Amino acid sequence: AVQEDVILRYADAGVAYVCFILILQTNDFEVFYQLPLVDIFQKNHKEAIVVKLCEDILSDDENNKFALRTLAECYVAEGKPEVWGLYEKIVKIDFKEAELAKVLADHYSSLNDMETAINYYKKSILRYINIENYNASKELWSKLVTLIPEEIDFFQLLRRKIAKRFSAYKTTTLMQELYD
Repeated sequence: AVQEDVILRYADAGVAYVCFILILQTNDFEVFYQLPLVDIFQKNHKEAIVVKLCEDILSDDENNKFALRTLAECYVAEGKPEVWGLYEKIVKIDFKEAELAKVLADHYSSLNDMETAINYYKKSILRYINIENYNASKELWSKLVTLIPEEIDFFQLLRRKIAKRFSAYKTTTLMQELYD
């Protein structure tokens, strides 16, 4: 098994990359997660290697959250539009990811793709409620009231979830906003 101190001893990126390839070939990902390889390369501003490492991980495990998030960070820094596909995948596999769902909703809203935007706003508010972030939930409630005021059943679902997670009192002001 490759040890962290061995990799850290070698400052040469090529050696660390070879170690990473060996980990991939042996499918010993437990070792990989203990190693800060990607972090080492990020700190040394070796973005091309970070991208390659993440792509290699994703070729073996397309739902690896760590690799998806890290690759998305690289794409954001490079201004690549492929980041939106990565964000979609992260939101699809990580049911606690509320912030990226909101980012996607805002993105699609700016493209005037309101159907997709509303879908992501709905995912986002449900996730914010589940992680008990009332302020973000309230903000999205207001946005959804302006976008889909006719979807009373959806707002009733949200009301029940908010009452369960926070309190019935908090739902009163939200429902009043819906009916005003």
